[in-house]
Amino acid sequence: GQRKREFRAQLNRLGKIEREIEALGKTRDRLLQRLSEDSIYLEDNRAELEEALAEQAENQQRLNSAEEDWLRLSETLEAQQDAG
Repeated sequence: GQRKREFRAQLNRLGKIEREIEALGKTRDRLLQRLSEDSIYLEDNRAELEEALAEQAENQQRLNSAEEDWLRLSETLEAQQDAG
């Protein structure tokens, strides 16, 4: 009963984290694409470059955190399955 509900809730949370990781990965790819364009490094685009770099740093931090959460939760779920 209760254990099953908790397990399902954790599975739902795992799915949410996976979707977040996917979205953050797409943002990372978009930023890398923008940062690979020569025009962003022109002096006139300095503010855009700084903004893209700041966004990239924040995105990477959020991605790392989400991946750590996913790993922790998946290990917990695996241990619960093995025990139950």
